Amino acid sequence: MATTSFKFSGNVGDIISLIPAMNEFQIFSGNKIVLYLWLDRQAHYYDGAKHPVIDGNGQQVMLNRKMYDVVRPLLLAQPCIDDVKIFAGQEIKWDFDRLYETEIGKPNGSINRWPFYIFPNLSTDLSAVWLNVPDSEADLAKDKIIVARTERYRNELVHYFFLRKYEEQVVFVGMEYEHEIFCNQFNLQIPFLKTDNFLVLAQAIKQCRFFMSNQTGAFQIAEGLKKPRILEISPIYKNVIPIGKDAYDFYAQIGLEHYFQKLINAFSEDELPGLS
Repeated sequence: MATTSFKFSGNVGDIISLIPAMNEFQIFSGNKIVLYLWLDRQAHYYDGAKHPVIDGNGQQVMLNRKMYDVVRPLLLAQPCIDDVKIFAGQEIKWDFDRLYETEIGKPNGSINRWPFYIFPNLSTDLSAVWLNVPDSEADLAKDKIIVARTERYRNELVHYFFLRKYEEQVVFVGMEYEHEIFCNQFNLQIPFLKTDNFLVLAQAIKQCRFFMSNQTGAFQIAEGLKKPRILEISPIYKNVIPIGKDAYDFYAQIGLEHYFQKLINAFSEDELPGLS
């Protein structure tokens, strides 16, 4: 099969968000994609944003070699992608870095739709499953509720103390220090699910009961799988918009707890937030 070269320098969540557009490219062109990822490009999200991805000099970057290695297996599992390589000046046909060079309404709006504004022929139905994840034979998170929460894009007006009642049903994914911060901040004792790469993470999310996160790369996985999901919206940059069945987002505590109870299907009328 013929291939076409694409380039991008964004972080992992941004890369995953482009998969619907790349799927559409294969549909209308018949070609698979060779995706070149540009490493160690300087990152700036917003003043005070903390991000663990750094280069050899300790500078914050969007994608480094470590993150390239952990996202590559998930990308290679996508039928539209033939190969993933490091960009080193190769000739490129389609450049997704135009997302960072063109005024398209950023930083808000659905990040999954951003490529459609520059390349309208890549627009597609975002309500359908758009991420391919093979099943895992291992029991990674069956019947569990998965939670992720990074240091960026938080809503500091909400809390997760209510999860104490459900500690045996919840596991945390992400970085180990994020897990420590989350448990210490909300006085929780929930286990950390270590995953070696984003493909294994996606297999865990595919197995879980439902998924909760702020605006993370892991949420893009849940969105692509159309796994029942709850999103903590950033008051600063609102650029992730859940689409489809059992997809909820919230600004306030009442919304978080209501959607959690709705998905866990374990509430009584007396437990519904806002009714007491």
